[in-house]
Amino acid sequence: MGLRFKFTLAISALTATVLCFSGLFYYLMQRNLHERNLTIQQDDIANSLAHIASEAVLVQDDLLAQHFSEYLKKTNPSVLFCYVSSHGRIIAHSDRSYISAPVSRFRYDERETIVLSKALSVGSTPVRVVVGFSEKVLDENLEHLRAQLFSGFVNILLFSLVLGYAASFLLASSLTRPVEQMARVIKTAGGGNLGVRINLHRRDEIGYLADEFDSMLARLNELERMKEDFVSAVTHELKSPLSAIESYLDLMLYEIKVERCPPAKFEADIKYVKKNTSRLFRFISDVLDAGKINSGKFSIKKAPFPVEALAAEVLTLFKERADSLRITLAGPDADARTLVMADEERIRQVLTNLVSNSLKFTPEGGTVSVSVRQPDEGDSHVTVCVDDTGVGIPETDRVRMFGLFEQGRNAPLHTKSPKGTGLGLFIAKSIVAAHGGVIRAESGLGKGTRIYFTLDTATEEVSDG
Repeated sequence: MGLRFKFTLAISALTATVLCFSGLFYYLMQRNLHERNLTIQQDDIANSLAHIASEAVLVQDDLLAQHFSEYLKKTNPSVLFCYVSSHGRIIAHSDRSYISAPVSRFRYDERETIVLSKALSVGSTPVRVVVGFSEKVLDENLEHLRAQLFSGFVNILLFSLVLGYAASFLLASSLTRPVEQMARVIKTAGGGNLGVRINLHRRDEIGYLADEFDSMLARLNELERMKEDFVSAVTHELKSPLSAIESYLDLMLYEIKVERCPPAKFEADIKYVKKNTSRLFRFISDVLDAGKINSGKFSIKKAPFPVEALAAEVLTLFKERADSLRITLAGPDADARTLVMADEERIRQVLTNLVSNSLKFTPEGGTVSVSVRQPDEGDSHVTVCVDDTGVGIPETDRVRMFGLFEQGRNAPLHTKSPKGTGLGLFIAKSIVAAHGGVIRAESGLGKGTRIYFTLDTATEEVSDG
């Protein structure tokens, strides 16, 4: 049984129930109203005869009362008889044969007659007006009215049921159609096509659900793209150094076996192999760190150390690369000693990622600098800044640049370096957050980039030795 049929059946049943109770109430109310109107009509007939009888007695014109009595019987099928009497004798009767006869002479069937009698006094003359109604005719009239009411009630009920069914079907369709559309989209998305959208454009709960589902599909599509980029980057990050290592090892083996070269000749080759091995190690460490962060198993070990010295060490690691790219490196004051309470190896990892990114996106002749800003009065946080004169970051990228697998859309202008994995800034943000600090980026296209983060200051002394 489909959802549409269930909705239609439920709404139709509810509509029918409401209509039945409403119609029954209306029917009973109209029936009572008609019964009351019949009673009022009978009373009006008796009152009209009493009024004419009073006038007839006043003007001493019995013929006026006689004509009106005959008129009442002729025009009202429910009237069996009516008469006017005074001093025990009939002075006007719907049947002329009873005129001037004693009242006791007139007989009628009391079981089938409803009698209304009104006594009045006209001057000193007592007058009685009597009207007899046929109970059978009254019941027939009432039954006819009831039949008309019931027939109208049934017709209205049937029409309302048909109209209610149609309306409930349309309503059920308006509710189930978008659900069916969502089901088709979900099935398509489940088949791997994450580019589909529902696009209902409704301003109700179903529309809100569809919009949220479209947003989820868009995010899943973006995650799929990021996964593909990550897999591509991982493949390159693993394949390139491994291929280089394999080539140099093959060369070294060949020279040892064939040319019997002395070991000293392989020093440069061994350094190149070590360089690529280190590159692999850093990449695998980043992947493992990202996994620890996502699983909540990431930990740090805080100890006081001078942050300027660490910054200088990191810049030294990149000096050869910066020189080859003709980029100037600038560090903090070598004599400064700003103590921070942090995990030195983890902060080294942060600075390494930030400086590496800056070199990657800074053109030839540019500058990459690391500076340390002392805490303001009343503040206990040191700010470490990494600035570059690179291509800059658009606002659309800046709001999500610290997410997992996120990568800048601006390709490097000066280098053929492989595309990153999207792990560096995510790990940097997670490390800073684990220290209780914040990391922010300030940038604009063509204006360079500043990325800064905060660390807690330390009060312990650090020896020069």
